[in-house]
Amino acid sequence: MAKKTKIVLVVHTAYPNSIGGREKHVHNFATCLSRSDRVEVVVVAGGKVNKEACSFINGYKLILLPMLSIKVSRNPLQIYRIIPRLYAVLKREEADICHAFEYGSFTTDITALYAKRMKKLFYLTVYGYQFRSQALKLCKCFYDLMVGRSLLNYAVNVFCCSQAQKDELRKLVKNHQKIIIQPNCILIDENDPVFEKVENIRQTYNLENKMVILSIVRILPRKGLCYLIEAVRIVVYEKKFLNCLLLIVGPDCGERQRLVSLVKKYKLEQNVRFVGTVPYEEVKNYIEACDIFVLPSLYEGLPLALLEAMLMKKAVIFSRISCAEQVVRDDYNGYLVEPRDSIGLANKLLDLFRDESKRHVFGLRASETAKTFDVRIEVEKMLGHYN
Repeated sequence: MAKKTKIVLVVHTAYPNSIGGREKHVHNFATCLSRSDRVEVVVVAGGKVNKEACSFINGYKLILLPMLSIKVSRNPLQIYRIIPRLYAVLKREEADICHAFEYGSFTTDITALYAKRMKKLFYLTVYGYQFRSQALKLCKCFYDLMVGRSLLNYAVNVFCCSQAQKDELRKLVKNHQKIIIQPNCILIDENDPVFEKVENIRQTYNLENKMVILSIVRILPRKGLCYLIEAVRIVVYEKKFLNCLLLIVGPDCGERQRLVSLVKKYKLEQNVRFVGTVPYEEVKNYIEACDIFVLPSLYEGLPLALLEAMLMKKAVIFSRISCAEQVVRDDYNGYLVEPRDSIGLANKLLDLFRDESKRHVFGLRASETAKTFDVRIEVEKMLGHYN
């Protein structure tokens, strides 16, 4: 029997210890990758543990290591995570291939260092981020010069979500052909999902006869939630559509208190509710309970929550940003609105509120689009790159 290729995926935090787009993507990718009889898959990450913890989940081995968290910025909340034992664990695991997820993290730096010293194949997935703070922009420039450029050029391939990200990376990578656009994908369950808690959600938030807007996000400035709340104010007080409710699902990353104050200022306490963090397996219940899914981001990689809502046949509104047209065709399977355009967002919400047939058609088309972002397709492509 031929020896399996051992692939170690490294990310600074992992599902189920942490929940977010990056964590879900790595989990989905590892789950599907481990189904190949040619590979052995290990995910190494920092976690909320006091000592190394090893478990098996969906066919892959998950190693969680104690980490030190350094708060870089309070609003938005930005944390730099240091994992002291990472290099030793990578050496012990003896991977054939190392694949790091995220640029500018300790885990990626150490993985690249290990791969280079041990002459291992190194791959990198960049989710992409932008800074508004001049200080953080300068820090990124310094990082690019001292560390980033070297590890990007050492990587066999660098994967990113959009053309805009690729154009940014081209400034740092000598061989532009190694930069590959590979959108994040979702794990598509062939079985019909069971929504055991939908009725609980409907009762808790009194959703009867209400038009429900849902946004699933990390609550931080770049998600544009203040503009969505402003749009709800326009809908309720200027357009007199009183029977709408915005549910915001996700963890606070330094922005929630400001948004709560905005809701109070606009007297929208009955129209905007903060749900908080929800276990990943329960998220789909909230999607099932909503009428419209909205993501008013100022910039993104490719949000998995949007794809999941589309797969579940929900009408969606997304910002017209660099990755948007990969997934949403305006006025075909959803609406695109310019970032920070609260009036435009309010008008699109009203249009969908008043037109049930359009919500239905958008949802059907959105679901067909989302099916093309199947993680199985991503894994097959990635196995080709690994080979």
